[in-house]
Amino acid sequence: FDRDDSVVVSQPQLEDKVNGAHRNLPFTEAMNRRATLFALKPGNGLHVPMHCPHWVRVDDAVSVSFSITFRSRSSARRESALRVNSRLRQIGYSPTRPGKQPWQDEIKYFTDRAVRRVARIVRRGSSQ
Repeated sequence: FDRDDSVVVSQPQLEDKVNGAHRNLPFTEAMNRRATLFALKPGNGLHVPMHCPHWVRVDDAVSVSFSITFRSRSSARRESALRVNSRLRQIGYSPTRPGKQPWQDEIKYFTDRAVRRVARIVRRGSSQ
């Protein structure tokens, strides 16, 4: 599914996920119409980008799924934007989705990075 399709996954759901909520999202049959289907054969693999909702349906065969999460610079920046958006939403703003305004995403990335570093320093200082 398209991670930017708010019918499939809402922005707050993505924000919750990067803040530690369970990764499983509710699935409805109505979402099927919005899916991109891939018929895989034994030995095939499929790359699913970070934060793209997906599910696997097998017919009558046994299936083994193996997942590796790969984080890139762009996925780290996207996660930062989602964390900052979550904070903005909590104080009453309606933030822009990651990817819509790249300059805003950069500000969110550096803001998130600074906040997380300060939090680490404070935690280290309070544990001494």
